[in-house]
Amino acid sequence: SDSTSNSPITSSSSALSASPSNEPSSVPSRRPSPTPSSEPSSVPSRRPSSTPSSEPSSKHLSSIPSLSEIPSVIFNGNPPSLTPTLPVSNFELYPVGFDAGICARLKDVTKQECLKAALEVGAEMNLNAFLNVGSWDWSPCGCFIYEEILINYKDPSDGNCFAQDDSNLVCRKNELTLS
Repeated sequence: SDSTSNSPITSSSSALSASPSNEPSSVPSRRPSPTPSSEPSSVPSRRPSSTPSSEPSSKHLSSIPSLSEIPSVIFNGNPPSLTPTLPVSNFELYPVGFDAGICARLKDVTKQECLKAALEVGAEMNLNAFLNVGSWDWSPCGCFIYEEILINYKDPSDGNCFAQDDSNLVCRKNELTLS
């Protein structure tokens, strides 16, 4: 056994002259034993064994409840759905270069709605989260997404509404009903 002491070891030390013991020591050795033990160690090894066990540990499996043991209150009687549900949007994204560069009458999105509507329908794009307002002479009118990055709004009363190959119009799905 390895024993540590503050005194130097001399050749007259009784620890050096004693024969090795087969009894386990309370202090772990620094070197692994040359012969493996058939008994499991109480301390996990740092490396996994080369042969995995063929049976799962019943100690761990017994702590997992079955689905019938889980209170049905959690699921309201039905297991949860693994399909995500997306919120229903009142807006839609038109393909690039669509039509005349302006939403159909009563399907236009207001400047106040544009940012929220574009973020909803362009969720898969890498959009900046701010609204650019301008009167460009080359762009669609109303709310549109430019190059799948910029959310833009151009007042339709400015005119010069042009469909662009790098712009998607954001329009209402249904016509706005006037009261």
